[in-house]
Amino acid sequence: MSAAGAAFAAAECTAEVARGKTDSVNAAIGGMAGGFVMGSVTKKPGVAFSSSLAMGLLMFALDMTGPSPVWEGNQAALTEKMYGHLPKTHKESEALA
Repeated sequence: MSAAGAAFAAAECTAEVARGKTDSVNAAIGGMAGGFVMGSVTKKPGVAFSSSLAMGLLMFALDMTGPSPVWEGNQAALTEKMYGHLPKTHKESEALA
């Protein structure tokens, strides 16, 4: 599994640099590489090819959905809740000074 993870990361980063874009296609390319590595354990080309396609489609779909795996009607409010409450600069507490 670690070899599949390494193949995914290497292929996704290489695709991002080669294509000059950060999008879901890079995740699909990485998924295909990782799926091929997992399928090649069986030493059957058909299984390696099938798992490559399946993992590529899965990674494409997961990356396409965005930061949340389900549709959020209030995505702006959710992003504000997650990241908006932090101050712009750190201010040390008087009690800790």
